[in-house]
Amino acid sequence: MRVVHVATYDAQGGAARGAYRLHRGLCRAGHSSSMLVANKHCEDPTVQALKPETQLFARLAQVLYRASIHWSLLRYRYTRPAGYESFSDDRSWHGTALLAQLPPCDVVNLHWVAGFVDHQKFFRAVPTHTPVVWRLSDLNPLTGGCHYSAVCHKYRTGCEACPQLGSTRKRDLAWQIWQRKKAAYGLVESGQLHLVAQSHWIAEEIGKSKLLGRFPVTVIPNGLDVDTFSPSERDVCRSELGIADESRVVLFVSDLLNNRRKGFSFLLGALKQLESYENLILLSLGTSEDELGTSHRRIHLGRVTDDRLLAMVYIAADLFIIPSL
Repeated sequence: MRVVHVATYDAQGGAARGAYRLHRGLCRAGHSSSMLVANKHCEDPTVQALKPETQLFARLAQVLYRASIHWSLLRYRYTRPAGYESFSDDRSWHGTALLAQLPPCDVVNLHWVAGFVDHQKFFRAVPTHTPVVWRLSDLNPLTGGCHYSAVCHKYRTGCEACPQLGSTRKRDLAWQIWQRKKAAYGLVESGQLHLVAQSHWIAEEIGKSKLLGRFPVTVIPNGLDVDTFSPSERDVCRSELGIADESRVVLFVSDLLNNRRKGFSFLLGALKQLESYENLILLSLGTSEDELGTSHRRIHLGRVTDDRLLAMVYIAADLFIIPSL
């Protein structure tokens, strides 16, 4: 079977790492699997980055379209409340270039595609005989732009007056995006698109959605290479990381540690209440570093892209904490 995975990134962030592991797993299982991404970071030849346009007119059209998309969100730069994360348009300045460069395949597997897949252009042009699987790692395909809605559930029936934009207008950008997504998904027969939810929570939200609720859903958690992520000698792993055997190691992992939704601040608050615990170490992975504000030792490894080192980190820990909101 020939499978093409489409993703914005190949190695940056958890969703991208999950997509890449699935791709490599299919390759090991004997399938013809490849990836087409907007931003390539790995050296794997089976992963291809979208090639830039060479024609002057096409490049100019992309620049203008990109500016239009950027301006749509820029209008809310003074009203957006602090503390929220990405807000993604359904449009992409890549336009139809993605479909033009899509390798021949039996199945298209979409992953985290914000800023890469133009919803209307893609679903209008994808061949009706080609099944599409969409692996959802957050709620963005269901919403008018946000990836995590917090306490807002307007996306289930129709976004408007978006709190993440700080908007009070009914026909704001979130409303426009939600309506365009509705039109795009309406171009697809229910049997052509199959949704894969990484959790039962996402599957339940899909079922409540007027946008994607009519499509079949299967819950498939992220997969791991069990030859890499397998039990090993803890003392050896700790020695490699410079951690004493008698230490009590608490592990926290996030691509962005200062992402409020990941709850790192709550973990720091808990650690401050454990000042009397001896030999307690916080082992953390992520792209930014906050001060602990406690007497506990901290080992911060930054962003780890090597799976063998990542497995070693998990083995070295006594406790993994995920205080996510």
